[in-house]
Amino acid sequence: MISPDSSLKTHVLGKPSGEEEISAFYLAGSATGWAGTVYFLPSKRTFVIVLTNTSGPLDASDLISRLYLQEIFDLRPPKAIGWDVSNYLPSWSTMTSAERYFELANQIFDENALKVKELELLDAQPDTPTSSCPDLPGKYFCSRNGQYLDIIDWKGEDNEKPEGVLRVVIQSGTKSCQKLKFAKKGEKFRICSPGTFSTLAIDCFDAWKNLEFEVERDGGGVKSLSRQGVHLNDIFIRVKP
Repeated sequence: MISPDSSLKTHVLGKPSGEEEISAFYLAGSATGWAGTVYFLPSKRTFVIVLTNTSGPLDASDLISRLYLQEIFDLRPPKAIGWDVSNYLPSWSTMTSAERYFELANQIFDENALKVKELELLDAQPDTPTSSCPDLPGKYFCSRNGQYLDIIDWKGEDNEKPEGVLRVVIQSGTKSCQKLKFAKKGEKFRICSPGTFSTLAIDCFDAWKNLEFEVERDGGGVKSLSRQGVHLNDIFIRVKP
């Protein structure tokens, strides 16, 4: 359920009045379109699992999990962690529960909206003619995650355009995404949403936060495409025909 790049950690939640600190095992991760958080407390015979149907710059699943745990055990995080809802809502102590959640939801929405706007501006890259880098089209494979990048010379859905532009399709197992723009940005190439999309075409908040690729060439042309992933470099090696 959780990304294999994640690791299990012990996390101090806090302590109720007059009791010892409560600790939990903690695991979190995400995939395209969702985020998940797991808290497991063996000593309390309790676990909390939260899945959200989207991911974003603010981890909603973790925030919701912490709110659940605070209510279940009547605790607040220790000062050493530095995470306190009052940092987000200065008037927390005077608000009702409904008002707190409403204001938190508003802040989450506003923070996400700013980030989405930033990503939309990055997406607004012009098409790159294939003729400017004719050795780039081809299929590339990353052995670390088992994914393919298929770079194509796209001339329209009906092949009606006289000059092609670069598009990329991400493939994993039997699944593949729609054709995305592969735009030259300085010395790198960036995956962008094509003009036909009204929203971001790919989840840009976790595993695919970095959409820029470096190109490595040798005497025979393009050898590989690489990008810095969340934990490790993703290196896509060109597949020979």
